[in-house]
Amino acid sequence: GMLTPNQERLAAKLTDSTEAYLAFLRGRDLVNKAWGVETMPNAVSFLQHAVELDPEFAEAWRLLAYANFLLPTYSRLGEDEPYLAASREAAGRAITLDPLSPDNHSMIATLLMAENKFVEALRRSQLMQTLGSGDPEADYAHGYRLSVIGNATEAHPFLQAAVRATPENSLWQMAYGVNLLNLGQTEAAQEVGQRALDQGFPGAAFLIADAMLAEGDARAAFDYQIASYDRISYIAPEFRDPEIWQLAGQALYLGNRRAQDAIIGFVDQARADPNQPMRTSMMNAYLSTGRAETFMEAFMSEPYANGSYVLSRLWDGREATTAIRTHPDFPQWADEIGLVKAWQEFGWPEKCTPNEGTDGSGGQFSCV
Repeated sequence: GMLTPNQERLAAKLTDSTEAYLAFLRGRDLVNKAWGVETMPNAVSFLQHAVELDPEFAEAWRLLAYANFLLPTYSRLGEDEPYLAASREAAGRAITLDPLSPDNHSMIATLLMAENKFVEALRRSQLMQTLGSGDPEADYAHGYRLSVIGNATEAHPFLQAAVRATPENSLWQMAYGVNLLNLGQTEAAQEVGQRALDQGFPGAAFLIADAMLAEGDARAAFDYQIASYDRISYIAPEFRDPEIWQLAGQALYLGNRRAQDAIIGFVDQARADPNQPMRTSMMNAYLSTGRAETFMEAFMSEPYANGSYVLSRLWDGREATTAIRTHPDFPQWADEIGLVKAWQEFGWPEKCTPNEGTDGSGGQFSCV
């Protein structure tokens, strides 16, 4: 393919190899798309090709790290660890080649977040603000991490700026939609979800249904989730059978207790299988049925690549998430996983307040 003059100028900054740049562009398009079993493996192939053609191509190494990081989630693979190892290696190459790039620090922060190292990840994304103020990746990185710890108000301007600068990034649209939902802006969240959907990111259907539920329209949320079966069920293999999908809808959206018990039974079974790693669909089932004790135990004992996304979903107005935040064990859990330290350094979430005259240490705070 031929490059436009503008692309040629950009390419010249990043690599001496036009072929490497073209492979990088193809990989980047696939990373932005994310959805689909083959999408990330194909992205990894293109980006691997780019760094083979030009081993000094820092931005391709960084994107290769991110593609490997996302691959287990979107390709539904058994094992996180080999991909996380490949991600860490590529991220190390990128930051060695270009230590001043905000994007390279963002990747390191993403890997820290996967280990529930909230304070280290946020310090890293704060550093990126210094290195690249107004850089969309720096804005997204800090906004997303503030959103993960529940600090929706401070996250909002960062995520909004990132999405305006890079509207084609569906994953960023999703994060922005979650942020709006956490702020109680359910209509705006649905609009952003629809935009991501129109861009070819079917996973936004989950966000739209959750926004309908948060608005109090459980039946509309249920109907929407059932209607979305063909587009989104691949991501949740535990619920892949159409009748199980119906059951999941009744559990997650209609609050049917028997359906909830059945669905949690499926997830517990999957978790008991040593060959079955933790997945977002499983963790989200605990979260969205308000199973506070199981959710907290699973989150702490099985950190996995996409765990931060599920944590970002804990801060909205749904009954289920409120049940977890107001559970008597929540303060101790938040302390143990490092959330309280992150709140003390980077601001408390809207939904939690330290007790009068304390800094919130030792469980001295309450949530709504």
